[in-house]
Amino acid sequence: MKEDQIRNALRQLSVREYIGFSRSQGRASLDQELRHRAATLYEQIHWFRQKEPFTSKQLATTLDLAERVLFSEWFFLNHPEPRYPAYTNIHVLNWVLGTTRRATWSTVRARCWMAIQVLLQDLLSFEVCSLAQVEPWQQQSCDLHVVDRRVHLLQKLHAQLTNVQFQLLARIQMDAPPDDWFSYTLDESRTLALLYLTALPQTQEHDEFLFLRTIHISECIFWAVLAGVVAAIESAKCGQLDSAAAHLSDAVTFAKVLVPLFQMFKTMPPEHFAKFRDATGNASAIQSRTYQLMQIFTAGLDERNAENFAATPEIADLVFYGHPRFVDLRTVLCTVEGNTPPGATAFAAQAAALDQALYAWRCLHLGIARHYLPAEATTGTGGTRGTPYLEMIYRRKILPTNYRRTFWPDIRPPVHVHARPVLSPMN
Repeated sequence: MKEDQIRNALRQLSVREYIGFSRSQGRASLDQELRHRAATLYEQIHWFRQKEPFTSKQLATTLDLAERVLFSEWFFLNHPEPRYPAYTNIHVLNWVLGTTRRATWSTVRARCWMAIQVLLQDLLSFEVCSLAQVEPWQQQSCDLHVVDRRVHLLQKLHAQLTNVQFQLLARIQMDAPPDDWFSYTLDESRTLALLYLTALPQTQEHDEFLFLRTIHISECIFWAVLAGVVAAIESAKCGQLDSAAAHLSDAVTFAKVLVPLFQMFKTMPPEHFAKFRDATGNASAIQSRTYQLMQIFTAGLDERNAENFAATPEIADLVFYGHPRFVDLRTVLCTVEGNTPPGATAFAAQAAALDQALYAWRCLHLGIARHYLPAEATTGTGGTRGTPYLEMIYRRKILPTNYRRTFWPDIRPPVHVHARPVLSPMN
């Protein structure tokens, strides 16, 4: 297959039609003929990229995005239950965030703030349109009293973020999405892909859109915190503790958004969640690589989690972070504890602030799970033990540092798995 053939194949699938069907019907009810066409195009793109690695930059970028989008439809066609990457379109979000490319911390920070801004604006626009009863999509079980309270909390979150030069404008957006793949990659800000190609709910339930957007904003925060922690660790290795403290301070700013974000999420009534929970299939946050990497780089690999990791294909390779020579933030804190090098006090203080911010969110997350999951449920999504699983892990903190050091687990993935770095093309 040559370039003109793959370009023609891309033109055969209308992106606007695909988005329209997905949003109006829910992806669980997507027209099977359209899903087959999407899955076939995914296979064509995947084959082409394997056989023709040298193409124009524009085509290569477009094929990368299209493959990430269409992976979900290929997955749904071949697997009975959704899983986290396919359900959330996380690979598309990662394309927007640039998780496969090395960048400076300032670049990562700016891109994450941009993504959070766009996603919050999109959610606020969706809720304002719903309140005005002009939103055409996801209007089943739309409780206007709930939406009114949600809009208030979204605006309150906006007020909190103004301190970081974060601008959020409530606007009603009724524009149709672009119809061809190249329009999304020609958009240098990548906001078109973020707006239209990430949140494609399985149902027409109103609050499923809230559910997905909360996941997406959380993933942006996790990536920013992870990048900030990695930058802090590397600075600390070089003895630059003032710089390390500054990186952690930025990470804390992101982490502090999680609590008000999830307080806004709690406006969703449990009965609304119950209406689309089954449609999420086996999608679970345990399958989120970014979240698990954030936890590992801050507090090390939890030996209690190693077996769960090994049994989860999306994160099975993370068990290798149990290597005793792996350096996490707690390990770095141990090296400066009791010493007084320049910047050590500020570094430890920012680590404590980050610890507190993430712990406060984990406590809130546990409370939400208890509130929304049925009392009789014995398992959660993704094969975990649900609430008991969260109760087991939520107390794992960075401080105090008198902990069992990173271990080398005997547990291995059930199939041969290669470790891959944080900045991986597979993200």
